[in-house]
Amino acid sequence: MNNRKHRQELSNLIGKYLKCEIDNFTFDDGLWDLRDSDDKTVVIISEQCWYFYDDCSKHKNQDKHKFCELWETMVENWLKLLETDLEHDIPSKKWSIWDFMKNCVSFFRGDIPLFVQYPY
Repeated sequence: MNNRKHRQELSNLIGKYLKCEIDNFTFDDGLWDLRDSDDKTVVIISEQCWYFYDDCSKHKNQDKHKFCELWETMVENWLKLLETDLEHDIPSKKWSIWDFMKNCVSFFRGDIPLFVQYPY
């Protein structure tokens, strides 16, 4: 189900963070409000945004906290998606303690980097 209001709110929130109009704590508060949306696309994107900022110290999207080029490209694609009525077709990943432990073991064995960047 598409919720145009929630898509617009998320798009505005992301835009404000990218332009340094709001800090990460305000961004995080806004994301939490949207994670219960009835729009699957809004939920998935708001969950994925959590990985892109530090939620321990207050900052804006600048200097050492600025999104890298890859992240900016991905976020720009999300913003384009939010303008449409299309659904996000990549399932939201819910991590378990076992997923974390398997990744740690694989990392220490040298099989994979500890934090894998997703190709979307």
